[in-house]
Amino acid sequence: MGVIYVGSADAIMYKGNERINKIYRGNTLGYERQYAAPTINSVSSDSTSLTFTVTNNADESATIVYEQGDATPDASSVVLAAGATSSNVTLSGLASSTTFTIYARADSGTGATSSGVASTNITTGAPPAPTSVSLSMSGYIVTYINNASRAFDGNFSVPGGSFAASMSGGNHNGSILNMTFNSAFKLSKVGINTGYTKISEMTLYYDTSNGSGTGWTSVGAQAKTSGHSNFQTLGGRTWWQPNWSNTTHNYTHWKLQATADSGAWSNEYWQELYLADSGENTTFGAH
Repeated sequence: MGVIYVGSADAIMYKGNERINKIYRGNTLGYERQYAAPTINSVSSDSTSLTFTVTNNADESATIVYEQGDATPDASSVVLAAGATSSNVTLSGLASSTTFTIYARADSGTGATSSGVASTNITTGAPPAPTSVSLSMSGYIVTYINNASRAFDGNFSVPGGSFAASMSGGNHNGSILNMTFNSAFKLSKVGINTGYTKISEMTLYYDTSNGSGTGWTSVGAQAKTSGHSNFQTLGGRTWWQPNWSNTTHNYTHWKLQATADSGAWSNEYWQELYLADSGENTTFGAH
């Protein structure tokens, strides 16, 4: 047999220049060299990505195999010298405010037993608050006026300042205000400056598919009948301003749809629009 080097923890054995990984006594395995598990180092994260490095803790060059979400990692790998740390590894396109687990193991490729699997959790950040919203409308509510550019212009006159208005004599059911934010938003409060109550109920929806239109889900309906507490006087003007108390549903695509009509099929005018989260930390429009 070759020279045996005795270290502080293990005997390091060679036959010629080849390291001995296993020793048998008859058919019984008496010694098996196993790599130390690597270290996963969290570097940074934002709302949609995370960055980490891996360190080879084996006492010689090893292949570090790593993967997100799989406790038996085999998706990606990097060869590192003993004690070396990889360059940054970035995973993108991730969900915000979510914890992801990274797994890694060391593999010799030369007969030594692979290490146990190391893991670490990294959480992505919250998405940035939206800074803009685009609007579009459809249905009977826009049979007289359809001008989304007036929704936040501060002009409260009727009809010249109205961003939506209907003609008399029709049913408003199915009329829709579409709202698309430039980043995910927990829409909770919708204010419409109007003194008209031809629409008697409106339902708020979010799209879980964020734009394809295949995931519309209701947050609930709010009454819009004359005298209801959803009507408030703000700044001397009448606003229909329900609050859905939404603190969980965070999406870019929303719609407000008329789901009941009073039957008094006259016209309705919407002068100004106000949108906000539940704490009114991010708002669009003003009272």
